[in-house]
Amino acid sequence: MKLLFITSLILLIDCAFCTIDKGKYLELENTDKEAYLVAENCEKVYICSDHSKSDLLGLFGDDILDECYYRSKRIGAINVDDGPYTNPNKCSIKGYANISTNDCTLSSSGSVTITKGEFSTASAAYYDIDIVNNRVLTNYGWCTYKYENIDTE
Repeated sequence: MKLLFITSLILLIDCAFCTIDKGKYLELENTDKEAYLVAENCEKVYICSDHSKSDLLGLFGDDILDECYYRSKRIGAINVDDGPYTNPNKCSIKGYANISTNDCTLSSSGSVTITKGEFSTASAAYYDIDIVNNRVLTNYGWCTYKYENIDTE
């Protein structure tokens, strides 16, 4: 029970200072480059590197996230206002892992670095895991994980 409390506290602190809730998507703050997370039906979580509006002036219209990746596959643009997209924080997370934030990326294969430099993160919530590439999708991007935190209760 103590582990659950500590993990929940870490998640609250981690989420409070790492993202900006934009309604249907998250804007990541602890990245060197622009990055966003959006979930499709709470099953697939995409990370994207560009945001725009669909109108000519860029002030109104639908939110468009571009340069998006699902794991290691580049999928292009997502109109978050048109379809089953939601904020990933409204979905259940996969778990917690001790991560290295030294080199977090847009794809699980390690391409396009968005975070450089080590942050002090003992444990981070993750939305997706790629066991082959040893990476988890967190509020820092796709980061190498050292090990998963598994609650044995």
